[in-house]
Amino acid sequence: ATTEPHKLMPTILSRVQRYDFTKISPSDLTSNLKRVIENEKIEVDDDALDLIVSLSDGGGRDSLSMLDQAIAYAGNKLELHHVQELFGLSTLEEKMSLIYALDNKDILGFTTIFDELCDHGIDLKRFTIDLIDIVKDLLIYKTTSDASILKVVPRAIAPQSPVTKNKLLYMIDVLMEAYGQFRYVSNIKSL
Repeated sequence: ATTEPHKLMPTILSRVQRYDFTKISPSDLTSNLKRVIENEKIEVDDDALDLIVSLSDGGGRDSLSMLDQAIAYAGNKLELHHVQELFGLSTLEEKMSLIYALDNKDILGFTTIFDELCDHGIDLKRFTIDLIDIVKDLLIYKTTSDASILKVVPRAIAPQSPVTKNKLLYMIDVLMEAYGQFRYVSNIKSL
């Protein structure tokens, strides 16, 4: 079994049968992790579990490995902040502060927040994806005024966002371009 079949030599590929497996759905991953948690008698917040499922990106083995690491880090009571700390992720409040600093053209505030996050070892690729998701949610709300379809931004926060639709469109373009450039640079922070 491999997650990188393109690395197998042709002589090996000619002697095996190939079965490609798709990603496991988030609901199936969640139910599997809940079963493990119940068997191990560990208390885990739903938000922490959702984040682990999201980070595993459909990988059953990855989700179990991440859960194991998080439990080893936090003990028998796993909360969202434990998963964020362990995997170098930032909070929604930090991401929103960064977006608002950009909206207000507050360069000093932006660089202060960004440098602080980098000093805490955040994963910049994951951080960029999270920012894209937030901006997308805010854009959806600005377009539809329907908070029920938001996936990342809490329903109470979306109506309070002062960022205009045009700025959100610009932000999402810049973030998508930056994310696309990550594979070409050795120091992501330099982008």
